Amino acid sequence: MSQIYRSSRFIDFNEGRVILDPESFVDQASRPWTLEQKIDFFECRVDVWQLGVAVEMLKQIEAHEPPSIWSHAAYGLLSVIASYYEMVGKVLNPQSRPRGTSSEDFNWGFCNVYPDFRPAEATSPDWAEAYKDTAVPVVAEFRNLMRNGMYHLGFPKKKFLIHNSPQISEDFAVRQVRGQQDGKTVDIVAYLMNPHRATRSLVEHFAGIVAALWQTSNVDLRQKFEQFFDEFDEA
Repeated sequence: MSQIYRSSRFIDFNEGRVILDPESFVDQASRPWTLEQKIDFFECRVDVWQLGVAVEMLKQIEAHEPPSIWSHAAYGLLSVIASYYEMVGKVLNPQSRPRGTSSEDFNWGFCNVYPDFRPAEATSPDWAEAYKDTAVPVVAEFRNLMRNGMYHLGFPKKKFLIHNSPQISEDFAVRQVRGQQDGKTVDIVAYLMNPHRATRSLVEHFAGIVAALWQTSNVDLRQKFEQFFDEFDEA
């Protein structure tokens, strides 16, 4: 049985059918926008233009065998979802800014998706210092190899490997593997990612972000989101 994805007001993830696209949302929305409209548009934009595209790519990857190009599309899928962690981190990090905080923002977002990577000191959501690279070195290395590699080189850096092995249950894992170095076979510490699992995880995770934004008791989060929505794309 194929994976059953969560429901969305803006896209049917299972059928790949858009219910309301972001451009139509903008055309239909009255001005000035309320906070609730901004949350709705944020949900629409991410569900349709990022997660919806990722899900459709994943379906094609899993439905085809070599020599189909879809058998070689996992790095393309990675390029679609890699920005998610920093994006949600900019909403979650109380000290995020349009520029200059990308490292901490990624760390915030990544650790929110995967709490097992969260530093022990991060006992409250406003513990900003806990998400510095020195506090989460493994997350920082994933960011360097994956995010920085994809954005700056068009491809992940060495030691970052993608896979779909059923023997590794985590989306992201650090393992010692056999590899080539200076013409010799040696043990290498590899940073592994399963983009199949990660895509499904992000679809579910984003629903939680949206739900948190709708909670009126989350005053600080909602204020940060509005700053993110109103200001960050103009800097």
